[in-house]
Amino acid sequence: MQKLSALTIVLAAILVWPSFIAIGQQPHDQESPRWFVLRDQESSRCHAEILIRVQGNYRHGRGLRAGGPYTSEKDARARIAALSKTGTCVTRE
Repeated sequence: MQKLSALTIVLAAILVWPSFIAIGQQPHDQESPRWFVLRDQESSRCHAEILIRVQGNYRHGRGLRAGGPYTSEKDARARIAALSKTGTCVTRE
């Protein structure tokens, strides 16, 4: 019977431990999302997108970061307008 109890405690610890780790990371990983300007390398088109921080880095699947982080979409769009004037970003047709 004691063997079963020890096994139960070990299994419970394994199941609960990830929750404690996640709780400990919440202040760092749950920072507010930020706006970024992403630029497509092939077409040079830029767009504003919200990215969230994962394990300390803002992650995205496509494009190069061309600006950010910004607190508002308005700021990101202003960056796109500035990059369009220099020819770094092309406007959508």
